[in-house]
Amino acid sequence: MTTNNDDRFIYTTRSIMDGSTPVTEVIHDWNDEWHFWGQEGEIAAEARVGLFREIIATDKGLIEIASLPMGSKASRKNSHDNWQITTIKKHGDDKH
Repeated sequence: MTTNNDDRFIYTTRSIMDGSTPVTEVIHDWNDEWHFWGQEGEIAAEARVGLFREIIATDKGLIEIASLPMGSKASRKNSHDNWQITTIKKHGDDKH
């Protein structure tokens, strides 16, 4: 399956890129950037930039969230769990 996002850059970690850690959180932020994290979260020393298609190739369960809308987050406990989708706040949404 191909999507319009196949060649988009994503932010992730080395351990996800090499397949040693499953993706447990995907964020498609309000800036149209994609973030793929494992249970360790975002670790600056481990930070990597990859291609959407490279990440999907490591875990076919990620195909389910390939069309995640901007401003959304998908979470799961492990690579066998179902994704739970939530909306993330825009910066400044909590200001009155």
